[in-house]
Amino acid sequence: MPKLSTLLSYDVRVQQYLDDVCDGLSSDFARLTDLPSDVADRVIAYLLELSCQAQNTRNIALGREFLLSANREWLLLRIEQVAAATLNLNDEWQYRRLLELYALLGDDLASRLIAFGQISPNDEVVEAASGSMNRS
Repeated sequence: MPKLSTLLSYDVRVQQYLDDVCDGLSSDFARLTDLPSDVADRVIAYLLELSCQAQNTRNIALGREFLLSANREWLLLRIEQVAAATLNLNDEWQYRRLLELYALLGDDLASRLIAFGQISPNDEVVEAASGSMNRS
């Protein structure tokens, strides 16, 4: 479970967002699986945006920490669909950040994203996918 600091504005924003969605969610993130699917997917999308679109390392870390603290089986059933709807996977930055996250979540996820990246119209995404495949 990520530890949020009340002294860091990034942390406070994440805490406020999560607690606005569901009172106390930031301190009891396991409750995410009890939320209605559309609400849970909205939370996952927000955390993916932090993990993959943000430039600030604290935001990236917060998004990843919360996602990694979610029930793994439950998250694996929905993260790819939410990521596809939320992120631009032909954007090199977002693709690379998602690949880093997927590598932490499981080899199958990472392998599927690498395969997707290899057929991207963006040469930088193709290069990132090929580089990741060579390191595996």
